[in-house]
Amino acid sequence: MRKIVTLVLMFGLGFLVCYSFLVNPNWYRKIGLGKAKLAVNDCDKIVAEIEKYDWDTKLATAVMKAESKCDLNVKGDAEYVYEENGREYGYSVGAFQVRVLPGREDCDTYELEKNVKCAYDIYIAADREFTDWTMFNNGKYREFLE
Repeated sequence: MRKIVTLVLMFGLGFLVCYSFLVNPNWYRKIGLGKAKLAVNDCDKIVAEIEKYDWDTKLATAVMKAESKCDLNVKGDAEYVYEENGREYGYSVGAFQVRVLPGREDCDTYELEKNVKCAYDIYIAADREFTDWTMFNNGKYREFLE
């Protein structure tokens, strides 16, 4: 009887994991399992978008890779979330991990083109520097310079 119960539980858990991957292939990252690896196809798309703007594309790419590992759907900085005027702010979204702040509500999107455009606008507003990105300030972007 114990073996049957164990087999049923294992089958059920296996089905749940397989189904979760079909519905959302990145579900395990959201609960803290596994290290994110560079998503090559997404990297290529993101780099192509980065190259549309007038900035150091190698440096911008390295910052993006350090921030998100080319994951277009990552949401970070939950520890900085706060509420203002009935809306949440402080979290970061997308490949460049653009922080959503008052005045940047239009950057609250995972859409590739908009995420890179918002990152570029932030870069321009910072006197063409990447100082608004943690991974630039702490030097981790250097690991991704090519």
